[in-house]
Amino acid sequence: MKKIVLLMLAVCLMCSAFSVPVSASDAFPKAENFGTFVVGTTSKLTGAFFTSMWGDNTSDIDVRHLIHGYSPVYWWIQPTFAPDPTVVLSLQESEKDDGGKLYVVQIHDNLKFCDGSPITAYDYAFSYMLGAAPEIDAIGGAANITTYISGYDAYHSGGSGIFSGVRVFDSLTFGLEIDAKYLPFFYELGYLDAAPYPISVIAPGCEVADDGNGAYIRNINQTVETPIFTAELLRRTILNPETGYLSHPSVTSGPYMLSSYDAASGVARFNINPYYLGNWNGVIPTIDDVVMKPVIPATMMKELEEGTVQLLNKVVAAENINEGMVLVGEGWARTENYPRLGMGFLHFSCDNGVFMSQSVRQAVAYLLDRPAFTYAYTDGYAITSHGYYGMGQWMYLGSQGILNEYITASPEEEEAWNELAADFRTLNQYGYSPERAKQLLIDDGWILNENGGVYVDGVDTFRYKMVDGTLTLLSVRWGKLKDSYAAEILHRLIEQPFAEAGIMLKVDTLSYTDLMDYFYRTHDYTYDMMYLATNFMSVFDPSHVFSTKEECVGITNMSGYRDGELEAKALDMRKTEPGDLLSYERKWVAFQKAFNEKLPQLPLYSNIYFDFYTPLLTGYFPNIEMSFPVALLSASYGSVKPGAAAMDEDTIFIPD
Repeated sequence: MKKIVLLMLAVCLMCSAFSVPVSASDAFPKAENFGTFVVGTTSKLTGAFFTSMWGDNTSDIDVRHLIHGYSPVYWWIQPTFAPDPTVVLSLQESEKDDGGKLYVVQIHDNLKFCDGSPITAYDYAFSYMLGAAPEIDAIGGAANITTYISGYDAYHSGGSGIFSGVRVFDSLTFGLEIDAKYLPFFYELGYLDAAPYPISVIAPGCEVADDGNGAYIRNINQTVETPIFTAELLRRTILNPETGYLSHPSVTSGPYMLSSYDAASGVARFNINPYYLGNWNGVIPTIDDVVMKPVIPATMMKELEEGTVQLLNKVVAAENINEGMVLVGEGWARTENYPRLGMGFLHFSCDNGVFMSQSVRQAVAYLLDRPAFTYAYTDGYAITSHGYYGMGQWMYLGSQGILNEYITASPEEEEAWNELAADFRTLNQYGYSPERAKQLLIDDGWILNENGGVYVDGVDTFRYKMVDGTLTLLSVRWGKLKDSYAAEILHRLIEQPFAEAGIMLKVDTLSYTDLMDYFYRTHDYTYDMMYLATNFMSVFDPSHVFSTKEECVGITNMSGYRDGELEAKALDMRKTEPGDLLSYERKWVAFQKAFNEKLPQLPLYSNIYFDFYTPLLTGYFPNIEMSFPVALLSASYGSVKPGAAAMDEDTIFIPD
């Protein structure tokens, strides 16, 4: 088994060709507002800076990492969570008679929000409770992020005002009871992962209490009998577009605090939280006045060169990467690259329209030359993916016969890993084949023309079939992102094959905001297909994404695909004992094989991310465990931070 940092030899060789020493020269242009550090993002901020309950835009997630912190646990290495010593004074675990578990967390007494107010166990309890509150559902959020806590069903349904699995023992000690049906769980300690949210801001006039049977929310002024904690209160404190905690969280716990946000421009500004004590390693930021703003691919490298942007984060397109490499070679920029924990894909609406049919989904897979798309878009800085995975995930490493610092194996286990890698290679790669696509459509009944007669290749334009006695057109409506280089490539690749196969392709160009609204189903069903990309969370749990439960459709299951076999394999994967990597990998491969056959989404690629930045930034080393906010924490802008290791050139590890 090989131990490597980057996965692909070809990628490493291309990167090493540009691994030249660079330094900040006197000629490097300095922005007029030197001291302000501007991060350019290709995904415009949407203002979901609170939780994932209102969506998971990649740039919004980065904001959350900047402004929310002090989770009791941190992602130490990919499969493993560990208690954060800055937050946790003690962590105790005990088994309950019913098979569940109780975690008791005692926090330090010196934690504060960015306004200087103390962080208590009640704030943590409020966070877990908010993730299950029926009031969140009532205002359009997805209150199902704490389903694993005992008593969730009764609390979330409104049947009980007490969340029995959330406990508060004193102002510094809280507990979580994990429901036995959610155990074992491979990422079990990740159940504790939550930032403290200030109840005084989100639910003013309310407090968390625990009389011994679980936590509940009550009025501070108990002479007022009518409960203050209502959907209307949260609508005002969370969703107000000018002051709501969703887009303008004013009291937070992370390394930075939000200073301003303009929804129209998508620009947000951040300053250092003066009360932040540091991450798990005690690191605090030194770069004050950070700005995030959207950039246009056509001009973003020019902005970096001219100094109006200091960091371009998550660059994907080959034309931008190659342009950035020229700046690196000339000494105008530095670069770091790291494999993505996510993928690009075609999203199918599987509960309405033609993509309810597996045969149609598979036919589209055969009609799209996915390797050609991957190369045209990324120029070799990516792999064509065939399942629900990202090339930076430890599971994918294992599927390639690659073990790393957190996977060790005996000779017997190594043989088992190799067998799993061989099994993974049997995934259907859906090589470009219009003939296979047509046969799938024929077998699925798409054999008629517009008059109900037999469809004839080269004569008739579009295919039809009888559905419940109605002659139905084989039509795909695509919600296409405006000004997307990747979407344009896709359009060129699918337009003619679709037409030749007898599929009508209808294309509507959408803004990013509208695209997300349709994806998250805040609008009625309209589009059969969208081009999207995703990054997986540290806790990889696709059982929510492919849940068959009605209440999950449009909340976590955006495709509407419901298949008991796929859900069962996802649940089997999560029900693995923590630390049993081989068993998890075996179940992961089984899940990927089922996904590969059923294709609720069509995977396209997983890529190497490139960050390009000014040579005035030092100590910036992102990797597959960190987003740019975490990497920025240890970096310095304009001068070398004492004790920071400055690298004169990029180091590339090439597999032997």
